[in-house]
Amino acid sequence: MLAGCSIGWLALGCGNGEPGAAEPVSETAAPVTPGPSTPPGATAPSVAPSVDSTPAGSGTALTPGGGSAAPETIEPPPAAQSCDSNVGFDELYARMQRDLAGEDADDRIFLRYISLANRLNQGACEPELEHDRLALIKAVNSVSTEASIALPLAIGTDGALLRLDLRDLGWDEPIVVDGVAFTDGWEAIVAASEFAVEFEGDQADDVKEKAGTLIPVLNADALIDVALKDNLYYELLGIAESEDEVIEQLGIDEEEQEEQKVVIRAGTSQSRLSRQPTVLERLELENRPGFYWSRYDLADATQGQSNFAAPLDFVEDGIEAIFTLPNGLNAYVIFDAAGVRQTETELIFDPNEADGAVENSVSCSGCHQAGLNPVTDEVRAYVAANSRDFDADTFEEINDSFLEQSEIDRALARDVQIYRSALERAGLAGLRVDPVSAVYVRFDGDVPLAVAAGDLGLRPSELGDEIGFLTRQVDPQLSVLRSGSLTRPVFEELYLGALCALSISDENRPVAAACAEVGQ
Repeated sequence: MLAGCSIGWLALGCGNGEPGAAEPVSETAAPVTPGPSTPPGATAPSVAPSVDSTPAGSGTALTPGGGSAAPETIEPPPAAQSCDSNVGFDELYARMQRDLAGEDADDRIFLRYISLANRLNQGACEPELEHDRLALIKAVNSVSTEASIALPLAIGTDGALLRLDLRDLGWDEPIVVDGVAFTDGWEAIVAASEFAVEFEGDQADDVKEKAGTLIPVLNADALIDVALKDNLYYELLGIAESEDEVIEQLGIDEEEQEEQKVVIRAGTSQSRLSRQPTVLERLELENRPGFYWSRYDLADATQGQSNFAAPLDFVEDGIEAIFTLPNGLNAYVIFDAAGVRQTETELIFDPNEADGAVENSVSCSGCHQAGLNPVTDEVRAYVAANSRDFDADTFEEINDSFLEQSEIDRALARDVQIYRSALERAGLAGLRVDPVSAVYVRFDGDVPLAVAAGDLGLRPSELGDEIGFLTRQVDPQLSVLRSGSLTRPVFEELYLGALCALSISDENRPVAAACAEVGQ
């Protein structure tokens, strides 16, 4: 345990390596061909961790494939040719109804559906749909409390509808988010999304009754937009509100690990994610295999502190951490200097966010596609070169935890392998980019006609024909879609009204009460 700072959590940085950085961990593996036919757990090309910012039943189980090494920045998949398909809300509810009819009543109440129909309607072809399926698999398993990897079932052959079982993710338990109680994790997720809309109609009513929920389906990108950030992310994983409580949750005995010399530390003054000095610390999980890496950062305003002169006795201004989930994927958490859980931090930098702030966990997911990022320690060499500045006990304690670089590298290699194994079991080994972050960034962007059409259950050409009607019936701002884009927040505000207006003659439509609230 670091004197002067309580043990916290730290997310290792991302970005290019600097002079003297540790080489990324690598291993040899046989290649596989990317694609939905690749079985989960197939061997894929090695995914080398990106260099740290410090110097150096009624369907088919989805089984996505591999690729090659992970890059350092988030980028969407290559643009595919436009495909012309449409799956509207009536078809979605018809499929859900047929699927639920074949399941036992005791199981139905745990079944929920994820739609990629909006992407299909936009003109996305199979490679793009596969990218979003990969994102969904990683996303839901990144907020799972279960030891197994959950693979959604495809309902139908076009990939437009997938099915989840809440029990496979631990989402079947009650949770409280920001003081609001929910019967299960799914209800908390749909409550957070403007695109979770209750429908009514013969098929919709039957589906709601059988599934035991008012909103049985949500688009994959809309789920990713809400489930992996803010306090909802923490509560889905059951992460406590203080660092001390989290340490206790993970069964870590800090004092015992210090005595057993299990703790590993590293320090740097040259992080690419931040301008302040940083100390990293690794602890062993004691209630399951895995790690707990924490990063202590000093804010710019903090003067007179040095992670070299006092590597065991400085006061942190922020803490970020990574630890192993029961299924082997990573969990992320941010604490302030007082050890209170936070949803974002400005102490480190995310180039994909407009304000540069790191938002848990979507920023972390993109940075840590490869799992953990190698780091080079500068403290041990500094202390050795300035041994007269330290008393004998302090010198020994520093050398016991600030290890030789080769030992740090071996520990990182073991930890990265835990994460890789989880990716392989999920069929996600070898991805070039983090699909979760890519989908999140895309969804958060501006909304052109094609994207709006997909979310409204139409082809772009069909929505284009209705713009005049929607401009008069819902809001003049929708006329922008003829030749431009709406911001995502503006589209969210107009979405329900537009959906109600367009669904007036459909068999299944948004409930009348909700439409009345938006003047439709």
